Amino acid sequence: MVDLAVRHVRDHIRENDLKVGDTLPGEGAFAEQLGVSRAVMHEAFSTLAALHQIDVGNGRKARVAAIDGSALSTSLDHAVATAQVTVNEIWDVRRTLELRTASSPRSGEATRKRARSSVMPRRWRRMAAISTS
Repeated sequence: MVDLAVRHVRDHIRENDLKVGDTLPGEGAFAEQLGVSRAVMHEAFSTLAALHQIDVGNGRKARVAAIDGSALSTSLDHAVATAQVTVNEIWDVRRTLELRTASSPRSGEATRKRARSSVMPRRWRRMAAISTS
């Protein structure tokens, strides 16, 4: 049920073209739409907050969160640690994204700087250096 609720909130964000900082309906409104308990919606909101997709706080409505590299970094770290992907595969994807970002007509200096800065942990860079030598 919680997975369904999480998907519903994500769909709501997409379908309503919500942007960073836009507010979401409350847990109660979503619970009523889905026919689930508020506890299920509370867990869904908590899950989305843990993934840094929404910001929740006491006494205020949930908002669409700004992108945060920590959730992606944690997932990639887990994938490398459990041999689901290699560090070199991650670097290949990163290089592709950087090239496309840097060559984009909408790309400004700030975007190019972000592309050059690494969100990957230092130990991944060391692991990549070791695996290529």
